[in-house]
Amino acid sequence: MVNIVSFGTSNYDDLLKHFYKSLSNNCKENFTLHYYSINYESSVKGDNLITYNFYTNKIFKRGDRDVSSSTKSEINPVFLKPNILIKSLIDINSENYIYLDIDVILTKNFNSEVLFSKIKNSRTPLSPQHFWEYPMDYRNPNNIKCFGEDLCKELSIERSGKLWSQNCMIVYSKKHLDFLLDWNSMSNNNQLRNLSTGDEEIYNVTLWLYDQINNLGSVCISNGIVDIRKTSTSRFEDIIDCYRLYNSGLFDRSLFVAQNKMTSETTNESVMIFHGISVTDFLRLQ
Repeated sequence: MVNIVSFGTSNYDDLLKHFYKSLSNNCKENFTLHYYSINYESSVKGDNLITYNFYTNKIFKRGDRDVSSSTKSEINPVFLKPNILIKSLIDINSENYIYLDIDVILTKNFNSEVLFSKIKNSRTPLSPQHFWEYPMDYRNPNNIKCFGEDLCKELSIERSGKLWSQNCMIVYSKKHLDFLLDWNSMSNNNQLRNLSTGDEEIYNVTLWLYDQINNLGSVCISNGIVDIRKTSTSRFEDIIDCYRLYNSGLFDRSLFVAQNKMTSETTNESVMIFHGISVTDFLRLQ
């Protein structure tokens, strides 16, 4: 039995419905989805879906540097992620867990035993290698910085040479409680949060505080990193076309928008999830 953890607010309930259905259709393992509904009661039901009502008065306003496309005045629930993972350690009787964002779909390669083996001797949770190994913030052309640079300076951490992980998937266990507490503490620190570009940056900097240089490798393909088809002179990708190609065994590394470390390590057996799936995308797969 694999315990999958996720969370969301009321505006994601429709996405949750399709995410849960896709898990039921694509996961070859026995699983239970543990979903934490933030300040609402979810209408989605299922035989192997357990919902937990998570009520909080905590508000995380989006800062000036936040890379989210949502408005800065909106409450930002993503900073609750470490809190949810801590709560899951209490609520779920298990040694190992897999957190997934609900805009994720599993491939035919999903294998929890492989994922859990990667964290067996790890001091921290692990996540997929990000396609952009050293992501840069280009929004201010007069002050281009590598994501994590300001936080690292504030915490006296060396930024150079550290690869970026994407926390749409987090594989963790009970032994990682200290890490989760530290990540949660940093996420609740207004000064550090205002220096960050989002929750994923704080997650990565917490990994670096623990001297973590490893990750899950090329297990995830995200929306925005593949070039499936061309129209006129513009390039755009279609994450569902890419997913279909990959599951059929026809995916080729040349489809990536750049050739780098992750590209070279991606095989037809390595990718376990696709990330950035919308409700419309899920509907196209029905």
